Amino acid sequence: LVETLMAVVTTVAFGMLAFGVRFDPNYPALLLSFLLFVVSLWGLGLVFSAIGLIIKRSNDLANLISPFTILLGGVYYPVALLPIWLRAPARALPIGYGMQAMASSALNHASVSSLGSQLLPLASFALVLPCIGVLTFSWLERKVRQRGELDLY
Repeated sequence: LVETLMAVVTTVAFGMLAFGVRFDPNYPALLLSFLLFVVSLWGLGLVFSAIGLIIKRSNDLANLISPFTILLGGVYYPVALLPIWLRAPARALPIGYGMQAMASSALNHASVSSLGSQLLPLASFALVLPCIGVLTFSWLERKVRQRGELDLY
């Protein structure tokens, strides 16, 4: 988290100095977007960690899933501009909602009320994914312990 925050500060400072990026955030909206996004990603991470624990190939799983989550999450290309057939799976991930909400609040000074179309789904992900993640991880951890394979980690 510290490394990421340092990278964010460096990137924002460079963007402001080198490219004249205007950074006038709506701090309450940015903070709310960030918190919901982090909680959603934490839950999603628990789900993927549980799957990696059961298949014993976490790196392979991450290498397989990462390009799809980056593409569908709007990291490099906005979700709204994806082809229609890719928008449906993109909307099943919290990444696009979180990225858009933080970008809008940071760059366009968007308020919490104007970010409703991003924050409502993101809040749903923030409520559901950690619960699913904890349940999935604890269930699959028990399965791995029963098989006697947890000592490999």
